[in-house]
Amino acid sequence: MTVAAPALPRVAVLIATRNRRADVLETLAAVERLDYPPERLDVLVLDNGSEDGTEAAVRAWVAADAARGGRVRCFRSPENLGASGARNFLAARAGSHDVLFVLDDDAVPAPSFLRHALAALEDDPSAGIVAGRIVAFDDPARDLAGAGFIDWRLGRFRDVAAASRRRCDFVITCAMLVRREAFSAAGGFDEDYFVYHEDVDFCVRAGRAGFRVVYEPAAVARHKVPPGKRQAPERLYYLLRNKFLFLRKHLPPGRHPLPWLAYGAGLVPVMLARSLASGRASALAEARAVLRAALDGLAGRTGRR
Repeated sequence: MTVAAPALPRVAVLIATRNRRADVLETLAAVERLDYPPERLDVLVLDNGSEDGTEAAVRAWVAADAARGGRVRCFRSPENLGASGARNFLAARAGSHDVLFVLDDDAVPAPSFLRHALAALEDDPSAGIVAGRIVAFDDPARDLAGAGFIDWRLGRFRDVAAASRRRCDFVITCAMLVRREAFSAAGGFDEDYFVYHEDVDFCVRAGRAGFRVVYEPAAVARHKVPPGKRQAPERLYYLLRNKFLFLRKHLPPGRHPLPWLAYGAGLVPVMLARSLASGRASALAEARAVLRAALDGLAGRTGRR
C-alpha cells in the first residue's frame, strides 16, 4: 500500500499597506516568485487608509493576469487601523489556511524564503512562529533584524544576527510565519499598540500559550528603510510609548519597579539628548515626540496617537 505524501500547508500571505503603492507592487511581485505551489498560496492585501491610489493600483495588478484573480484578494479600510488592527483584519478573512505569512508592504522575500521558513515550522511541532533574516534592501550584507531576546530584569529588547536556526523570545513581523493555532492561542495582535512592539508582545503571548518562536536565517527578506524614517517623530513616539505599554502589560510597576526606573531615568533622557544634539531640522519635533511618548506611556494611553 502506498502512503500518500502529506499535502503542503495552505499559506495565506497577509500584506497591510498604507501609501506605499510602488513598494507593495514590488512586494506582490516577489510573492509571485516564491518557490511554492501557487495553488497552496493565497494573498490578502489591505489598503489601510491610503491616499495615493494604492487600492486601485493593486486591483489593476490583479486584473492584469487572470491567474491572480482567484488567489489575490484586495480590501480597503477608509481609516488607518494601525499595524495590529490591519493584520487582525486580514487574519480574520484568511479562512482555513494552515499558516499565516505576515509580510510588510516594503519587504521583498527571496524566492526560497517560504520553503526555508516552513521547514523550520515542520521540523519543530511546538514552533508556532518563524521569521527569517531581515537585511537592508540595498545592502543585503547588512542585517536589520534577527533573533530577539528580552532582558526581563530591565524590560529591554535586543536582537542577535544568529548564523543558524535558534529559538528566541521574539521576531519582527516584517516577514513572519504563524501557525493558525498559535495565532488563535495568542489572541491575535494587541491593537492597543497600534504600531511598533506589537510583534514582541504577540510572540510573548504565543510563547506563554505553549508555542515556540524560531529564527531561521536561511529565510531571507530584504527590507526598505526610507531615509530619515528611524528618527521620524511619529516613529519615535510609538517606539517609546509602546515600550512603557509593554512594561504595563508584562512587568507592572508595583512588582517590577526596576524596568520603569531604567526607562524613565535612563532611556528617556538619552533619547532626548540624542535628538537635541543631532543638529537635524526635526530635532525639536523629535524631542517633543519623546516627551509626549513618555507622558502617554506613564499615563497608560493606548491606540492611535
